[in-house]
Amino acid sequence: MKQFFFLIVLMGLLFASCKKKDTVIPVTSDGILLTNFNFNTDTIIGSYKFSASTDVGDDAYVIQNVDSLPIGTDVTKLKAQFATLNNQVQVKVNDQLQVSGVTVNDFTSPVTYLVNSGNGKVQTIKVFVNVAKVKHEPSKFIFLNGYLSEADYQTIAAKFGNQSMKSTAVGIGVIISYLNDSPENCLAQLNTYLSLSLKYNLPILIKLDGEQWWDYRSDLWNWWDPGQPGYNAANKDNVEWTDWSSDAAVKIGWRNWGSQIRVKPMPNLMSPTYITACHTEMTKMVDAIKSWSDALPDDKKFLFGGIVVGWESAIGVNNYYFPNGNSYLTQPASNDPSTLLNGAPPSRGVQTIGYAAVTTAGIASSGTLTEAMQVEVVRRHLEDLSKLVYDLGFT
Repeated sequence: MKQFFFLIVLMGLLFASCKKKDTVIPVTSDGILLTNFNFNTDTIIGSYKFSASTDVGDDAYVIQNVDSLPIGTDVTKLKAQFATLNNQVQVKVNDQLQVSGVTVNDFTSPVTYLVNSGNGKVQTIKVFVNVAKVKHEPSKFIFLNGYLSEADYQTIAAKFGNQSMKSTAVGIGVIISYLNDSPENCLAQLNTYLSLSLKYNLPILIKLDGEQWWDYRSDLWNWWDPGQPGYNAANKDNVEWTDWSSDAAVKIGWRNWGSQIRVKPMPNLMSPTYITACHTEMTKMVDAIKSWSDALPDDKKFLFGGIVVGWESAIGVNNYYFPNGNSYLTQPASNDPSTLLNGAPPSRGVQTIGYAAVTTAGIASSGTLTEAMQVEVVRRHLEDLSKLVYDLGFT
């Protein structure tokens, strides 16, 4: 089973020190006459990095790719791209003068380059192009999570290199809040993320969120303002309550992710209307992911890292409610309370919510609302979303 590791911030690279005899140096280091060796002119292996080792003897070097190329890669007609220390240096293979990016060689076996400095010094550089002997896919993943641009993909790919043959692969974790923008824009954003994953050969994990951000869907939550889009008094049933009646429906919520902000009211996770909206938009997302992953060639299947449903799912935690919270809606945010969540559940030191979901789910409709009731609602919610993804073809 794949093991996923989630990182919220981009980590810097950690470099391990090693003894001198094992030292691997960049090809651009002093002493070697042939510099910047790679195969950037080749579309298959252009992203693989080649390094030089100096522990093979005087004026003798080995250049090779540490990460093996995918099994079956054709290396019989490759054009090496390199630079020399100066214009006097000549490079030959089997007495044939080599021209960077032009001369073709068969790298099925190591190719020996004789590099003449022009003043009598000759270096022997043996180049290995390592190709995997057996099919190999990553078994562990580190996903760098966030709303990422193509520039972020480029940076991560440059930092961590090709991920095809890694036992632990670095990938991208992206978030699609499918109720926070138009369906067209959400689907376009998802397809962009998927195409960039393939372009930069970075595994991708997709988080589908319909809980934390649903601003676009005022038709689900606006139950109080006829002058604003989406108004419908019946929307009381789609948001949370502070008591056992829809008369206690909330209009606002608060979230603290480093600092407190106002958010739309907490959704009633058991509302049939809300569930239908989640299913409708998630189906579009999951179908697109399924089509993309099915079309991946065998050596790229590892790029699909998985789907996450829910986002820090809970009631009254990432969307909490202050006592008499509706009264703050027409006031400046500067007047908002600043009480931290520091009490025991289900209230957590503020106002208990969850009555709408507990009632709709048929768990209870009177008495004391408990943390166990809140937890059961969240369990059912996540089970429902997981079943949807399963039914759409992800097993």
